[in-house]
Amino acid sequence: MKKYSLLLIFTLLPLLATADSVKINGIVYELIGNTAKVVANIAPDYRYVGDIDIPETITYENMVYRVTSIGDDAFFFCTNMTSVVIPNSVTTIGKEAFIHCESLTSVTIPNSVKTINHSAFAYCTSLKSVNLGNGLTSVDEMAFLNCTSLTSVVIPSSLTYIGDGMFHTCTSLTSVVIPTSVTYIANNAFMNCSSLSSVNIPNSVTYIGGAAFQRCSSLVTVTIPYSVKTIYAWAFQGCSGLTSVIIGSGTEQIGNYAFGACSRLTDVVCYAEKVPDTRPQAFESTPIENATLHVPVGSAAAYRNSEPWKYFKWVDEFEGSGPGFGETKCAQPTISYKNGRLTFSSATEGAECVATITDSDIKTYHGNEIDLTVTYIIKVYATKSGYDNSDVATATLCWIDTDPMKEGIENGIVSLPALALLIQNHDGVLTVEGAAEGAPVSVYALSGQMVGFARANSGTTHVNTSLHSGEVCIVKVGDRGLKVLLK
Repeated sequence: MKKYSLLLIFTLLPLLATADSVKINGIVYELIGNTAKVVANIAPDYRYVGDIDIPETITYENMVYRVTSIGDDAFFFCTNMTSVVIPNSVTTIGKEAFIHCESLTSVTIPNSVKTINHSAFAYCTSLKSVNLGNGLTSVDEMAFLNCTSLTSVVIPSSLTYIGDGMFHTCTSLTSVVIPTSVTYIANNAFMNCSSLSSVNIPNSVTYIGGAAFQRCSSLVTVTIPYSVKTIYAWAFQGCSGLTSVIIGSGTEQIGNYAFGACSRLTDVVCYAEKVPDTRPQAFESTPIENATLHVPVGSAAAYRNSEPWKYFKWVDEFEGSGPGFGETKCAQPTISYKNGRLTFSSATEGAECVATITDSDIKTYHGNEIDLTVTYIIKVYATKSGYDNSDVATATLCWIDTDPMKEGIENGIVSLPALALLIQNHDGVLTVEGAAEGAPVSVYALSGQMVGFARANSGTTHVNTSLHSGEVCIVKVGDRGLKVLLK
């Protein structure tokens, strides 16, 4: 009898609120100092249902608590929860926080969130869209595992990696945008994404992990940029729709089964003049005996004498450039701004420009005053099938008050007279677009020393300075100044 009682008490303990947890408007919080964490529901409800709107702050016993995190398992198996609003105060989403929320159709991760933990949204099988905030720096493994309704996703430029199994078995995923901030794609990242028909791997990526794209059966072509040194085992195994592969000149190693069971593969272009260290079973169960291998001039003999390359039916040499035949890189785009519209252009014909824009004002503030800089950091690169991605072009777009004394409300409309400036750095030469004709443009180091001066000519000003990328300077147009980080 005593043993039975102990077991019963142990079973009920997780259902009881602790002394530091409270329930307000249907949501349970754990109070920690002056912050609050959303935690699992308690008896008699057990599971959250319907539409959940998490506030930025809660008040309990005359104290205000800021909601900064969503705890582990907070919404575990809440299969009847239809929507959730995550406030711009939350910085962390715990492990398995929304696992098996099978009625959840969309979610927006605000820019305040820095970390999404293990399996946070796994098995959210109705989740069709995810907006990942620009503040996100860490996503643990299997964050969106088996989100079988998810159709597309844009990786924010704040992320430097795509984690283990991050989109494993997202079988409806058709497209993904990978920014140039990403340096590695981890094991199983897109495994079993059977609807993924195209993926652009930027030339910032150095590592493609094991089984990263295994059984992505809708992929037709794949370009491995020159930045990738190793293609690990099983990386593209079972991509049964794959017809052509372009391997960059920097590839040094290719693992077993990396391109195994690619039953429709007919063309492989390898930029590498030196034969990569390739495992014998790299093309296992792929009919390369009927396929063509294209290699740089002078390297055909080396490939014909190497495993498993010697089993290709034809080995052709190429020279010059063009899609799939050695073009190294798209032309770096130019950036311009006029009449409220940003324009990007690459000299590479047919290239598409991919841009990420971050707003320095989209953040959480504490205190009684907020200084709005209205500054956007723009990063853009050009991409085209068969070409390596271009270098990234960057610019700062900002607005400065022309006459702050005139700011006010007229006819119900806020009047904020401002001048739009687009600032770009090219090896110490600052280009400032938008200044009025003849306006003085001065550049100062943070020490206060003037390092450059020019006058605007036809709306464009070129200022020669001794500054380098990564330095911060003050750009003054007339008597109005702003701080700029040079990219």
